[in-house]
Amino acid sequence: MGEWGRFGRKAVVASLRTFNDGAFHDEIGITSAALPTEGTFGGYAMPSRADQVADPEINEEALDLTDAFVRLLAPWHRWS
Repeated sequence: MGEWGRFGRKAVVASLRTFNDGAFHDEIGITSAALPTEGTFGGYAMPSRADQVADPEINEEALDLTDAFVRLLAPWHRWS
């Protein structure tokens, strides 16, 4: 049986690190050790000259800081 989710829009991601890795990769195209390959655009690979930064683009220290920042955010409430 899989892990229970806690993070993400539908609470399907079990850990904050996995959520942040995925957000960096899927939302802004930043690779990490966990997700070291570039994404695609409409199923096509990114042109080789479009991204000349070595992968992974974010290191573990930066991810640790991101995790700490997100962990300390206040819960969001929608007030009617």
